[in-house]
Amino acid sequence: MIVPTKVLKKNDYEIALMVFPIFQEETIYEFHLVKFSASKTETLKIKEYKEPLEIEKIAEEFEAKPEDIKELLEKLYSQKS
Repeated sequence: MIVPTKVLKKNDYEIALMVFPIFQEETIYEFHLVKFSASKTETLKIKEYKEPLEIEKIAEEFEAKPEDIKELLEKLYSQKS
């Protein structure tokens, strides 16, 4: 599985938001905010969400746009088929 990733900011480093699905009795979506640079990768924030996903809330907590969250989820769902 390819982990859906959305680059939110780009300078001499990238800040990217990633989503990992955890399939158990109910699906948990684990969002990671990660900073990539040439020298290291640093996880800035990790948070889990259960369905129904509140797109606006997730976007606010990760300083992203709702469209970014929707795009990540679309990438994730397109892999399931």
